[in-house]
Amino acid sequence: FKNFFSFQVSIIMASEAFVPHMTLDAVSQLQVNDVVDFRLSTGQFCLATVTMKTGSNLHISMNGYVMDCDYSTELYRFAAAESISKRQAHRMLDLKVGAWIDVNPVRRHFGWKPADVRQLDEQSGQVQVMYHHGDKNYIHYAHLDDENEIAEFATKSAIANPATDAVSTDQQMIDMAIQESLNVDIDAIDSSDMQRILLMEAKHEEESLAPAPAPAEANQQPSQAVVQPPISSNINNANDPLLVNEDVVNQLVTLGFDREECIRASSLVVNYDNIDTVTDKVLSMREEAAAAAENADNHDPASQAQSQVQLARASNKMREFISELQELIGILQKRLDFMSQQDSVVEERIASSSSKSLLQSAKQRAVKTEKDLLEQIMSLHEINTFLNDIILIENMFNAGYTATLRQEQQDARRRHARNIEVYENKAKPQSEIDSFVELLFAGTNLHIGEFRSFLNLLRDYCLKSKINICELGEAKGKSIERAFYKAFYVYGMHSSDGFKQMTDVLRCSLLFDNFYDLYKCWNMIEILAKQ
Repeated sequence: FKNFFSFQVSIIMASEAFVPHMTLDAVSQLQVNDVVDFRLSTGQFCLATVTMKTGSNLHISMNGYVMDCDYSTELYRFAAAESISKRQAHRMLDLKVGAWIDVNPVRRHFGWKPADVRQLDEQSGQVQVMYHHGDKNYIHYAHLDDENEIAEFATKSAIANPATDAVSTDQQMIDMAIQESLNVDIDAIDSSDMQRILLMEAKHEEESLAPAPAPAEANQQPSQAVVQPPISSNINNANDPLLVNEDVVNQLVTLGFDREECIRASSLVVNYDNIDTVTDKVLSMREEAAAAAENADNHDPASQAQSQVQLARASNKMREFISELQELIGILQKRLDFMSQQDSVVEERIASSSSKSLLQSAKQRAVKTEKDLLEQIMSLHEINTFLNDIILIENMFNAGYTATLRQEQQDARRRHARNIEVYENKAKPQSEIDSFVELLFAGTNLHIGEFRSFLNLLRDYCLKSKINICELGEAKGKSIERAFYKAFYVYGMHSSDGFKQMTDVLRCSLLFDNFYDLYKCWNMIEILAKQ
């Protein structure tokens, strides 16, 4: 079915003209959760989702990474979903990697130029090419059906003069090897590559590569050369054990660093198990490479200063980001350390209880659950994913919680919950129970029936008062392992009878579709509780 569907899509697209981007009217009608093809600064179209909209500014998410784009000034970035990222080519079907074509990178360096085909996208007719402009080489993506950006070789561009552009074979091999080592591979849109692409988007960075061999005449095939990678005495030989820490490398790749870059940096430092040491080495390598490139290219002073400022800012931002993540991990580690320190105190309280076996079982389950949760997000990789999810949730909430809803909440609270601040300003109530076991037993056994009766009474009064409760949850008690953790490891941090601060042993959720019914129900709860 999947193959048949793809075949049908190809037939339909073959009959359609290539549309490079959406109209302004179509983009202006995009809403949150709509899916589009979004064009990166490299030219590649990727499937993306609109996560927030503010005027003409759209928040675009690709594989969990979010960026902003103003469609009023960058309309060319938006195309109908899968119209380019999944569209197969219908021209130049015999094109292969290594061939030469003409490319017109309209947004970057307008004008037709010869380009070397680097990669062919398996999912679409998009190709990655490398072209020469000024004294640099650039990576660019375009779709083969886009006649404004792709043409047969030498039909649009001026052919370079082999006599003046000739490079010795040895020098050619060295240059191409260096080029391969510096090139950023951005054809696969997975999480690590996407982070790197978005960092490039944010800095508007253009990768500088070594000079490439000139294309041959139109009726000649470009010469093929077997390129050997550059040999460095600092890099381990193939037969030597690789002096890297894979966990460190994987964490840095997740944060947007290039894997080969991290491996190279690890092999050049003594303490390759320390992520800070490897990070500093990667950044210093980048600075050295940038300085060498500037000297070789003989940039003008203004350009050099600008490049140095951009590099310094990018390096500082990355260091700050990693520092903040490690600070957060440090907080989690302190929590784990406190749990270990608190263990002896908890054991003493269990020993003095008449329900030792019950409490010991509750403790074991509580500690295991909490430690598993904390350790799960202790790595940079996991916490980075965790923080990304939080940002997406916050964006979704902000998109739904409009100014109208904010005003509605304030109005409803002012009208129907005038006394709510009295309770907000009161000290946290405490129970008068004598032990943790008694608290759980009283809550889940003695009082749960009474709590259910109260909820039934509340429901009846709300019906009479035309207060709409969309969903009234079931009355239930707090699980013993969760209650144990809160009583002994949270409230117990500052008190030997922390269980007395636990006032939510019995709970129930009420769901409303507007703030007026919510606050009216709160008012009804206050009245019934007083009665």
